[in-house]
Amino acid sequence: MTRPKKITLLNEQSYRIFLSHAPDGIGHNHQAIINDGHQDHSVFASFYPAATHPKSLVNEITAYLLAMALGLPIAPKAFIVLVKAGYLQSIDSRLAFPDQDDLIPLWCTCSIPGSSPKIHYNLKNVHENPVFIADISKWKHVLDTVVFDEWLGNSDRNVGNLIRTGKHCYTLIDHEDIAIHRTWQADWLEPGRKIQNLLAYILWTDRGPADVKQVNEMMYFSESAMTANIQVLQELVYWWKLLLDNNELTALHRFIMKRATICPSLIAQRFGALL
Repeated sequence: MTRPKKITLLNEQSYRIFLSHAPDGIGHNHQAIINDGHQDHSVFASFYPAATHPKSLVNEITAYLLAMALGLPIAPKAFIVLVKAGYLQSIDSRLAFPDQDDLIPLWCTCSIPGSSPKIHYNLKNVHENPVFIADISKWKHVLDTVVFDEWLGNSDRNVGNLIRTGKHCYTLIDHEDIAIHRTWQADWLEPGRKIQNLLAYILWTDRGPADVKQVNEMMYFSESAMTANIQVLQELVYWWKLLLDNNELTALHRFIMKRATICPSLIAQRFGALL
């Protein structure tokens, strides 16, 4: 089996220091220092309980590799770090494991210099904040991200799943709800299914972009999906084989491949363009 190249698997000795819990008590997430055998990295570490987030880890891996292949802005490095259950329980009292010696995978991405848009803008009702809409609309990757979410069926690109790194600049985080949801099952993954595109709704509500050139730009970018998929397919399959059964692997592979093929028509259908 081809070894991973872009996501590094690390053993328990690589986890060095717990720093702090995530702000606002977001899930079972925290900041930490890990070491990849060469240098320390400040990371955002996420643990996904199997009972409530059974597909979150595979979704994060899948979207990270495909975003990287498309040249979208994401964390520069990602790791899966195996940590003893007992240690995780010691830093998060909400967790309970029957065997303290079990090794639990943490999804770790390098810290991104920036902050949630919620820090900069009042986003209780995002459509009542034209300053934010104007800022994100000028982000050079905004249309590409709408396409990316359409392709992978990401149903939850809320404003908390972006990091604002500067004026008109954002980085993508949190992809546990691609393929419809973090609890997807093989028989849900119908490639032609219409799935909420939350970023498109934030930008344009139900109207779609006013400028037909933007739709054409999205359709052009959507043609990159298959090339990106092929570029990282070997590494995707490596992780899928570790995390999915054969039926799930086949269903996810088919979903992503088919949606890559039909992505231009999905964009056209959603925004009323002509193929």
